[in-house]
This record gives sequence, structure tokens and C-alpha cells, in this order.
Amino acid sequence: MRIINLLLYTAGIMAAAIAYGNKRGKVTNQVGEYIYHYRYLLLILFAANTISFGLTFVEGAEKILITREDYGGEERQVPLLLQTGDSTEEMVLPVKERQYDEETVYRKMREAFAYLDSHLAGENESLHRVRKDLEVTLDYEKFPFDVEVQPLDYSLIDEKGMVRNSEQELIAAGFDREEIENGILTSIKIILSYGEIIEDKTYPITIVKREQKETERLFSKVEQTISAIEKTQEREITFEVPASIEGVSVVRTDTKGVSPVQVLVFGFVIAVLLVFREKEQLRQAERMRRQKLLRSYPWFVNEMVLMLGAGMQVKHIFAQMLSEYAGKEPDDREPLMKELRIAQRGFELGMPEEQIYYQLGRRLQIASYIKLMTLLEQNVTRGAKGLTGIFEQEEQAALEERKNLARKYGEEAGTKLLGPMILLLVIVMLMIMIPAFMSF
Repeated sequence: MRIINLLLYTAGIMAAAIAYGNKRGKVTNQVGEYIYHYRYLLLILFAANTISFGLTFVEGAEKILITREDYGGEERQVPLLLQTGDSTEEMVLPVKERQYDEETVYRKMREAFAYLDSHLAGENESLHRVRKDLEVTLDYEKFPFDVEVQPLDYSLIDEKGMVRNSEQELIAAGFDREEIENGILTSIKIILSYGEIIEDKTYPITIVKREQKETERLFSKVEQTISAIEKTQEREITFEVPASIEGVSVVRTDTKGVSPVQVLVFGFVIAVLLVFREKEQLRQAERMRRQKLLRSYPWFVNEMVLMLGAGMQVKHIFAQMLSEYAGKEPDDREPLMKELRIAQRGFELGMPEEQIYYQLGRRLQIASYIKLMTLLEQNVTRGAKGLTGIFEQEEQAALEERKNLARKYGEEAGTKLLGPMILLLVIVMLMIMIPAFMSF
């Protein structure tokens, strides 16, 4: 590697000389200009080569410096590469944290046991009246030992210091009521280890029954009553448990019956769904009304153009449309006819034409109708001159819109048919695949 570094140094010096000569004007060529322009890259490569050259001496050092973590740290994994001739092998060296000397270990173990002497009772009054869990943990950074807890009776205390001292647990462990009331003598051994150094200490403990709240005592009494009923009828295939004991309701939770809460929730859900269904029906009805009005628009404009060309007034045109539609089966023109009847009634009552057209456009709520009614409204004040030509232009636009609507409805119909087609395909595939699988 050092030979490569020296060759790179030589090439770098030559490139620097060419760049310097190009700058002083002694040598002028494109290579020199290129090197001088990117001279900062040359400096970066020179610095990298220098660092690489220095590392070749580090790699060849007689010793390798490895740093371990301080007291209480974690074990590290240091990868190493072993080389001899053309053969290499990789290894991972586990490096433990810094270790204490033997005298320090014994001193810290004494401190740890002193800490346990004062903190093992946890929230209890003392180790002679243990009602709550014990505190068996140590701060590893302060006391870097492996802690093993060995209770004398695992039915009373586990290795985490959790105490099982409810009345039901003590009875289930085989203790009689007299022992439970007087307290149960036991012990717990705590073992501290650091490498090959091991120290232990045994702590005598008296377990007393856990204090229960009024509801806990009541539930405990009910549980004992239910257990007694089961025991007295253990020879029967079925037995009954009261639905209420000592004022406590007993409900079986593994049955699939319907509870009052479920019925109430179901009723609320149904009510909410009906409200949404009604709103959806209103939206559907409004959408259908809008579609029918759009489909009726070309017919309406065409009728207006024909009758205006014949010299009829707008209010008479409305009356003529209504008379022609009367007695026919309702079709797509029904929403439009309904609005025209309201407008015709306004004519009969003597309302101003401008107001009738304005209200009709706002009731129809479609831009094309609003535009048409605005033209009629303006026509009242400006006169009928040019109205027929405007309506003829609108008729052409309406025909184009009708074509677009027809194309749109055709695409929607194709999309709606896609679902039934997929369903039929699935049915056919099942009809073919099920007999094939059954034949195996």
C-alpha cells in the first residue's frame, strides 16, 4: 500500500508542476489548464493520500489499542482480522466492561446487602409484617452484581419479590385459617455474584394476610359461597348458582345470550341507520330530480324556440306545454312540469313576469335553466327582439349537452354492469372448480 501511496505522491507532484508551469506561462496546454482549474481536487486527493500513508504505519504497529467500557458498562464485540501469508481469518473478541478488584467487590457486596437490609421491606412496615411486595432489585450502575432470589416457599413469594397473600391464595396454598390470622413464617435468600465471587444472605419473613376493602371482602365471600355450591354438587352433571348472593349480581360471561345493554345499543344503531337512510333517500331523490331536469332541458328549449317562432308569448307557451302534458303518464318531464305549474299559477294571480322567471330559475337550481330564466327576465324590460335567435343558439348548446349526457349515462351503465359480470364469472369458476376438487 505504501508503494501505491508513493506513486500517487509522485503523480500529484507532477500534476502540481504542470499546473504551476501553466500559470506562469511556461507551459500552455489543455491538461495544465484542466489541472489548474480543478486544483482544489488535487489538494483533497493529496490530503487523503497523506492520511492513507499514515494509516499504513498504524496497521503495522506492534500493539492494537482496544478500549473497554467503564464500571457498570456493557460488553463490547470487537472484530479482528488474523493474517499470515495469504491466509486470513476473522474473529470477534468479546470485551467485558472494566472489572473491580476482589477487595472492591467484597466492599460493594457489603454495601449492597446493607442497602437490601433497609429497602427489602419496600412499602411494608417491616419484614415481620409483610403485606405488600418486596423490593429485591438493585441499581446495576451502583451495584454491578447478578442478583438471584430464592424464596423458601414459591407459593408465598416469587423470584421477583411479589407476595401472594390474599386469603384465597393462602387457602389454595394449603394454609389453615389459624396460620393465616397469626402470620406465616418463611424466608428469602438473596445471592449476589460477580464473576467467581458469590455471597448470599437469608432474610426471615412473616407473611400476613393482605388487607381487603369492603367490596373485596364481599366478593371473596361470594366466591367462597359459589365454590361451596360447586363442591357440594360435584356428583351432579349440572348445578345451579343463584343470580344474586349477598346483594352481589352473578352473571355468566361465557354465554351468548342477549343482554339489555346489547338490545339498547342495537336500538340506537338501528335509529341512527334509519336517519342516515332517510337522508340518503332525500339525496337520491334530489339527484334523480336533477337528472330528469337535465334530460328535459333540450325538449324545453326546443319547444320554446318553436312557439316563440310562431309568435306566442312566454306565459302562453307555459300554458301550452302544461296542456299538452296533461293526462299523460309521468316521465322525465314531471319535475319541470311541476315547476311550470307553479309559474303558471303566478301568471294567473297577476304576479310580475320578472319575479316569476326569477323564482322559477332559483327553484330549478340548475345553471342552464337559471341562464334561460335570466334571458326571459331581461326580455320583459328590453322587448322580444332577438330572443328567438338567442334561444336557437341555446338549443344547439342543449343538443350538445344532451349528447354528452347520453355518453355519460352509457359509461355509467357499463360500470354498473361490471359487478354482475364479475359475480357471474365467480359463479362459473366455482361451478368448474368445486367438482374438480371433489373428484380428488
